[in-house]
Amino acid sequence: MAIVLITGCSTGIGFETALQFGRSGNQVYATMRNLDKAGPLRDAARHENLDVRIHQLDVDSRVSIDAAIAAILAEAGQVDVLVNNAGVTGMGSIEETTDSELHAVMETNFFGPLRVIRGIVPAMRERRSGTIVNVTSVAGRLVAGLASQYHCSKWALECASETLALELRQFGVRVAIVEPGFFVTPILDKAAEAWGDNENAPYADLERRMRDLYAQATVGGGHPSVVARAIENAVTTTEPRLRYLVGADAESFVGGRQRITDEEYLVLGEEQSDEQWWTRFMEMFPMPVEA
Repeated sequence: MAIVLITGCSTGIGFETALQFGRSGNQVYATMRNLDKAGPLRDAARHENLDVRIHQLDVDSRVSIDAAIAAILAEAGQVDVLVNNAGVTGMGSIEETTDSELHAVMETNFFGPLRVIRGIVPAMRERRSGTIVNVTSVAGRLVAGLASQYHCSKWALECASETLALELRQFGVRVAIVEPGFFVTPILDKAAEAWGDNENAPYADLERRMRDLYAQATVGGGHPSVVARAIENAVTTTEPRLRYLVGADAESFVGGRQRITDEEYLVLGEEQSDEQWWTRFMEMFPMPVEA
């Protein structure tokens, strides 16, 4: 049995990950910003008789993080596995994104995980054991237009995670990066609704294409339980890796981007018809029949 701390558990990937680790017999501390949203997870864990304990933790607040970690350590004695999952979406062009909007997304998606890590790592390092899983995204490996805030935060977390993996390896502490593609979660729903339909907007063509892409993903995206199983596998595998792409679309996106040059990729930003854009997009990222 491991002591597992997970952030962002009210819905989506965090919700499913808490249940997944609970089903495997672990003692799970499922945290979330707003305990008013704890009901569904509490009911699901009770229904399956899982050891899932819910705590308030806001990754934007150092005070909240310190209080949650202190309470968990007082009760459990240690944390064996940390899963940094809490996150928010952030869509918009570089030109139209304000400083405050970018700061807000970076606060949750980048600085938040680092705050939690700083609270957990000293004890793991002293024990010379433990695993940290940072949930980033395929958006941390390549970019799409008009998702500047989200991409910046996930690229930054990818960089920090790899740095952390190098720093902690000598102490027997593992770091794993889990990179989901499109999965049906509240974040995906919010992203799909991010762009308007003003055809006179400066980025109207790209907004329309991104809106269509995300709308398709909300229909064809995978269930977050798939990511939960991948997270557990990243922790328990006997052949650990640093990065874990999750989803056939994630493999297609990253593989496609690796096969082409920067200049070839940037043609997606050219003025062109929707038909030309989608043809080029599908040539770069051929999707399997069942993504």
